[in-house]
Amino acid sequence: MLLSIIIPVYNLEAYIGRCLDSCLAQTVQGGCEIICVNDGSMDNSLSVLREYESKYPNIRVIDKPNGGVSSARNAGIREARGDYIWFIDGDDWIADGSCEMIESILNGAEVSPDCVLFSYKIMSSYSNKSVVGEKYDVEILGQYGDFKNNYSSSSCCRWIKKDIILHNSMFFDEKMKYSEDTLFLARFYTLCKTTVAFNAPIYYYFQRSQSAMNNVNAVAHCYCMLKLCSEYEKMNVSAKDELVKKKTKNAYIRSMQNCCRDLCIYCNDFSFVKVFMKILKKNRRYPFGIDSKQFKRDKKQSFKNDLMNWFFGLLSFEPYFWICWFLCGIAFKSKRTQKFSLEAFNDVLNINGECNE
Repeated sequence: MLLSIIIPVYNLEAYIGRCLDSCLAQTVQGGCEIICVNDGSMDNSLSVLREYESKYPNIRVIDKPNGGVSSARNAGIREARGDYIWFIDGDDWIADGSCEMIESILNGAEVSPDCVLFSYKIMSSYSNKSVVGEKYDVEILGQYGDFKNNYSSSSCCRWIKKDIILHNSMFFDEKMKYSEDTLFLARFYTLCKTTVAFNAPIYYYFQRSQSAMNNVNAVAHCYCMLKLCSEYEKMNVSAKDELVKKKTKNAYIRSMQNCCRDLCIYCNDFSFVKVFMKILKKNRRYPFGIDSKQFKRDKKQSFKNDLMNWFFGLLSFEPYFWICWFLCGIAFKSKRTQKFSLEAFNDVLNINGECNE
């Protein structure tokens, strides 16, 4: 079987039908299965899934207690039978002809790639367009290759060879509530040897206000940024290629910057921030350098976001960090309601009694 589509589902009864319909509309000569993982939904999502399962033999439903998107994806990986895995979120959908296009690219490739990479569209309402007959430039690159176009850091915009995941026990980290894709892909690309990339926008990302990214748990997000830092640090040390070293260093800087930005925007506890910064310095995580790309206009995001990036771009200078922290106390007073504690960061920082003063 060529493809296993894995769809984590949590309280998506209003959306999962159109996602499944878009998957069922695909033509895959090599065979395709759709694995839906109901992650403890409290609405009627499971009933909708069971109805589809009863009608379509290539749909399988896994019902499990709630454990988060990483847990749901891992459950799907363990059941997958396809050569490639495609992770699709249950409130998103895919363009008609997507699988047909990718399959034709795979059939024309001299070597079976470890990853197929493509583009996406952000949608606020449902719309679909067939990509059958469309022409796009195809890039075939080796490990850590530079792409002509910018691509999403989401695992949803990739077909990933299943054998790499299984042979290396490379599952999603279930402690990561944010950026689980980023960590997963950072690990994956140390193992991926060949990538086929084409900039066809075949994945439709549905942006809704109730999604996890619009309801930030700042403590969990800060933890995840530190976890990413640890991973990028390991990759940088082990890397031999200078391009890889540069990329992992910049990724490390951005992750540390996001961690410190969380403290500025969401933490109102001066004593905690003071101790936290002390621990960062003790672990040689601070100062963390500057990524010059933060000071360039990014046309993919709003000018407001650019201003935010520029404002926080110098956080590795401690005096500037404290200026930002105090200014954010005024500008983001309503956001500073979340309780930070050192215990939440035990497994990503070397915390001991002397830092709890």
